[in-house]
Amino acid sequence: YNVENLDSSDGKYDVLASNIVYNLHAPDIIALQEIQDADGAGRGTDLSGVKTAQGLIDAIAATSGLRYGYVEIAPTAANTTGGEPNGNIRGGYLYNLDRVTYVEGSAELIDGPAYNNTRKPLVADFLFHGEMVTAINVHLTSRGGSDPLWGATQPPADAGDAARTAQAAGVKAYINAHLADNPDLNIAVLGDWNGFAWENAQTQLTDPAKGGALTDLNTLLSVEERYSYLFEGNAQQIDHILVTEGLRANAQYDAVHINSQFGGDRPTDHDPQLAVFDFGGAVARTMVASAGQDVVTEQGFDFGSVPASTHPTDVFAWDTASTVAAAETGNVANGALQVDSFGYDQLYSVTPVDHIHLV
Repeated sequence: YNVENLDSSDGKYDVLASNIVYNLHAPDIIALQEIQDADGAGRGTDLSGVKTAQGLIDAIAATSGLRYGYVEIAPTAANTTGGEPNGNIRGGYLYNLDRVTYVEGSAELIDGPAYNNTRKPLVADFLFHGEMVTAINVHLTSRGGSDPLWGATQPPADAGDAARTAQAAGVKAYINAHLADNPDLNIAVLGDWNGFAWENAQTQLTDPAKGGALTDLNTLLSVEERYSYLFEGNAQQIDHILVTEGLRANAQYDAVHINSQFGGDRPTDHDPQLAVFDFGGAVARTMVASAGQDVVTEQGFDFGSVPASTHPTDVFAWDTASTVAAAETGNVANGALQVDSFGYDQLYSVTPVDHIHLV
């Protein structure tokens, strides 16, 4: 999700938090692009984006009660990543602390000459119920300076094409080296590619004839839905999620059109891309307790004590009175509250804990 020069003085934290919680249903992992440093476009020396990200984390918590962590590797020198002068944009990850685990020390940057004065892809590993997902957050060189779509030069020249192709080649080399050691790795390359699915930058990763081993999940969408950005009235997809085979098999995908078509107070000019991956292996659990003794939350919203007549769905729940066996206490993910003939609340996990949501 490209959040367009997000800085700590922005007034758009609340609307971004609303996007994430309500429009995207609180993804487990969120790859953000254009996080600015501690003072935005100011001239301070703190290049960390932690303060900027924390503002969004706090807004999400205020909106939903959900807890997110943040991972980044900050630039080591000012004005070396492109973008707004002194903003020092970078990629970073938000991750749901109660759903996934960041593998400490796994974050690294893909380096090389192709990334001079632009953003280096950020790699990080996350664990979800024993399954490892390697995310590669990309923000390739801008198309700024390209010819107008309807200008005198036809076909129009695409500025930065060679740079993007070289940067994607670095990502491909990284992936190939790791797949050579373990062909079953779950890898997702996601972010602002500033490019199209048919350009060389991406086809080298997706076309088997070019040694590509990834799939662009936009192929799961109808053609008219494949856009994330509007340029001169032309709807185009420059934000993508590419995955290895293990993630592709049971993937769902959506381009969530909440920004690109709108002006005014939109927080960014990019639409977020959302993917859901099903790892299987669900375990159903039942928790039984007296009516009114269960605390039920829906994506972090506390409904308090639940009377026997209440039937919320898609809930997390636990028994506050400890009236059930220890093995049955703790979170019951995505359950549905039902009432039996004896007036007891029974919390069944009807949608198992086997899906991970990634933006």
